[in-house]
Amino acid sequence: MTKPCANHLPAWLDSEKLSLETTLLIFAARVSRNGDAHKWARALSSNGVDWDDLLRQAARHAITPSLYRFLHDVCPDTVPQEILNSLRQSVWDNTRRNLKLTGELVRILDLFAAQGISAIPFKGPALAALAYGDLAWRQFGDLDILVDKQDVAKASNLLKERGYRTKLDWVATQDETFLEVTYTLEFQHEKTGDLVELHWELFPKFLAFGFSYGLLRQHLVPTWPGGKQMMTFAPEELLLYLCAHGAKHCWANLGWIVDVAWLTHQYRSWNWDLLIQQARAQKIERILLLGLLLAHDLLGASIPAEVEQQIRANQSLQGLAAKVGEQLLLATEPTHSMAAQLGFYFSLQSKPRDKVNYIFRLVTNPNVGDWELLSLPARLSFLYAVLRPVRLIKKYVWAS
Repeated sequence: MTKPCANHLPAWLDSEKLSLETTLLIFAARVSRNGDAHKWARALSSNGVDWDDLLRQAARHAITPSLYRFLHDVCPDTVPQEILNSLRQSVWDNTRRNLKLTGELVRILDLFAAQGISAIPFKGPALAALAYGDLAWRQFGDLDILVDKQDVAKASNLLKERGYRTKLDWVATQDETFLEVTYTLEFQHEKTGDLVELHWELFPKFLAFGFSYGLLRQHLVPTWPGGKQMMTFAPEELLLYLCAHGAKHCWANLGWIVDVAWLTHQYRSWNWDLLIQQARAQKIERILLLGLLLAHDLLGASIPAEVEQQIRANQSLQGLAAKVGEQLLLATEPTHSMAAQLGFYFSLQSKPRDKVNYIFRLVTNPNVGDWELLSLPARLSFLYAVLRPVRLIKKYVWAS
């Protein structure tokens, strides 16, 4: 069956292979609707939708609130009442959970501040308030907090006193080498199950994204999730981060593209020249343009004509978007093997020199796996550049 809105999907996406449910989900997630939205939605929803599959896809991509709002606003009379009721309940449950996590975030930030720890919350409640304007319309399952590296041990101990545990030994937070080779540590509350990711960097070193902790701290803005003020990344820095975060995970979740689309929808008066200059300085210009391409073509995010022209002039970006779309929307069971991930990262490098540098960083920059195998003192950490290639060969070559 030819879907009624196939011609409104991007050319780089093989829309004829999309299921009816996936097509409807894409249109439900869009940030802009024109007069045809009602026609498309009614035509799609009257064509024998597998509603259970649609709900499962929305849950997997963490965009159930977007689906509910779209179906409720655009075509409620074509949706079975039990499906609308189920979606409504999911939105209520998500709102309560988000309010609970926001309250916990406020308490943790207050606890850190009382001990002189300057912390920056990002994603989670801060992103929901900044990009969506309402905690109810974004799904999140953990709290992300950025602190200075010198405060990691103190912050970890405060989380421990609050009932949080981590899979790694607590000595890790005291280990200078551990803090150097990795960038985040996950904590889970022993009673509530709440998850907190404590960051002292935003990305692993081998990706070489140039986010400066000092620069981020200079451009904080207030936001008010749940009516509580907290300082978070400025929208420009947040957009760059979201595009880099999506790329790091090969854009394996539609909800991450929705985040980018809503942020650009809320803040339309960007200084785009400056934004692209910042992306170039942080070595993520290609990553930014890919994120904008996905958000614009799939979800109707607004970008200036000159930025779109720059994107369209780069055919390799269309190819990257097609790869993302195939895995994200067409694969029955999306998988991202280590080889596929590394290949995707490699394709994000635009220059041969950058590709060579990426391989060098990947092979020589240690991570938590190397540290767990052998914790070297800081004065000997240079030896990881020798030990890491040996471990990688043993893991990926000899093991096969």
